[in-house]
Amino acid sequence: MATLQNAAGTNTADVNTNSELAVALSKVLANAGYANLAGETHDGAVGLPALRRSIYASPEKRLGVGQDSLLWDDTFHHSVFNSRKYFNLASATALSVGGGFLTFNATALTTSASGQICRTHRTFPVLGNFPLTIDVWFSLALVPQAQNIIEIGLGIPGTAVANAPSDGIYLLIDTAGALQLVSNYNGTVTTSGAIALPAALTWTAGRVYHAEIVAHTDRIELYFDGLYIGQVLRSSAATVGAMAQNQSGYLFARWFNAAATVGAQKLNIARWAVTLGDGSFTRSWPAARAGLGDHLASAPDGAAVAQLDNIANSTAPTSAALSNTSAGYSVPGGNFQFGAVAGAETDYALFAYQVPTPATTQPGKNLVITGIEIDTFNTGAAVATTPTLLTWYLGIGATAVSLATTDTATTTTTRAPHRKFLGAQSFPIGAAIGARADRFVSVDVSQGPLVVEPGTFLHIILRMPVATATASQVIRGGVAVKGYFE
Repeated sequence: MATLQNAAGTNTADVNTNSELAVALSKVLANAGYANLAGETHDGAVGLPALRRSIYASPEKRLGVGQDSLLWDDTFHHSVFNSRKYFNLASATALSVGGGFLTFNATALTTSASGQICRTHRTFPVLGNFPLTIDVWFSLALVPQAQNIIEIGLGIPGTAVANAPSDGIYLLIDTAGALQLVSNYNGTVTTSGAIALPAALTWTAGRVYHAEIVAHTDRIELYFDGLYIGQVLRSSAATVGAMAQNQSGYLFARWFNAAATVGAQKLNIARWAVTLGDGSFTRSWPAARAGLGDHLASAPDGAAVAQLDNIANSTAPTSAALSNTSAGYSVPGGNFQFGAVAGAETDYALFAYQVPTPATTQPGKNLVITGIEIDTFNTGAAVATTPTLLTWYLGIGATAVSLATTDTATTTTTRAPHRKFLGAQSFPIGAAIGARADRFVSVDVSQGPLVVEPGTFLHIILRMPVATATASQVIRGGVAVKGYFE
C-alpha cells in the first residue's frame, strides 16, 4: 500500500479512523496559502445538481453581507377577503377565505372557461443585482388535472381569466399537469420545461407545498420544500436584459379551466410573502408594516373591509352623544361634532375603537400608536357666557367601552383605560362661527410607541371643565391617530 511522504522519506501523511486524510494548514505565515470560500445553496442529492456560489469580497477587503427587507407577508386564517389588499377577477366561480386558506374555485366547478385571478394592488420591484424571493405555501384539492391551469408568481396577470400573464416570472402547472418555471418577457415565454418532482415531493391531494421563486436579473430559480428543482437563465433568451420586461409586478395567482376537467381542482394558498434580499435599505418597521397593508386607513385583516376613520364622502359627521360609558364614535379617529354642553369634570368617550379580538378567523394584531393630532373649530353659534375649554386624553388597553372600567386581578379580569394627557384647547367668549381653537394638538410618541392589544380599546377622551351649553353652538373638528397594526 502506497504512502504519502516527503522526498527525504522523513515525514508521512496520516489517515484518521474514517479513512480521511489528515490535513492541517500551515501555521507559518510565510508558508500560508489561501482557501476560497463558497456557499452551498443546494447539495444536489435530490433535484438539480449541486448549486454553490462564491462569497463576495469587496475591493476594500470587506466580506459582502446581505440583509433582507420584508415587502409582503400575508396569511389567510381569517374569513374576510380583504379587497383593500387584493383585486379579485372571477368568471363563473367563487374565491373564499376560510379554514386557513385563500381558496380558488370554492364552488368546485369543472366547466370550461371558469377561472379566477387574485393579485395584490401594490407591486414589488426587482432591483439591480438584489434577488427578490416569492414564497408561497399552497395545496391542491386534487393532483394536477388535465385542462386546468395554475400560475403563481410575480408579474402582470391578464385582464380576463382566460388570458395568460402578459409579463412576469411564475410557476405554472399546465393543461397536461406538468410543473414549469416561466420567464415571460412581454409575452415571449421561456420555460424550464417540465419539472419532475422528486419522489419525496410527489403531488398529493391536500399536501401543503412550500414553493420559493428566487428572481434575479439574469436567472430565476424554483425550490420546493427547500429542494432546488428548476431554473431559467437569461442566457436562454440573451437578446433581452432581464427575466421579465416589467421589473415591478403584482403578486398574483391564477386558476383556470381551459376546457372541462374530470375533477374539480381547487388551489388553496395558506400564505405568501415577498422578500428583497441582500439590500440593506434601512426600511423602518412602521414603513414595512404600512407596505404590508397594516396602516390605519383601513380595517385589519379579518374585519369587514372598511375605512377606519369617521370621514364620509361629502357629508358632515353625525353629532356624537357625549357619554362616559358609551362611544360617540366606534372608530379610532376622523371627523367629530357635538352640541355645546355645560362645563363639567366628566370624561367623554368621544372615540372608542376596539382592536379586533383574535379568533380562528381573525388575526390577532396589535395597534401601535406613534402619534396623534387634533384640530377643533367652532360652528353653529358664537361662544357665549364663558370660554370653552377642551382637555384631551388618550386611553389605551381598556377591556370595555366605558371609561369607568377599573383594573381588577380576578378570574374575570378587567382593565381600565390607562390615560395619557394630549393637550388642551380653548375658545374665548365671543369666538365666532368658524373660529379655530387656540392651538393644534400634536403629540409624537414614535420614540416610545403606545400599544393597544387585540380585544382592547383605544379611547380618545374629551373633558370640558369650562363651557356653556349655548343653543345652536356646535364644536367640530378632527382626530388623526398615527400608527400601524402588527
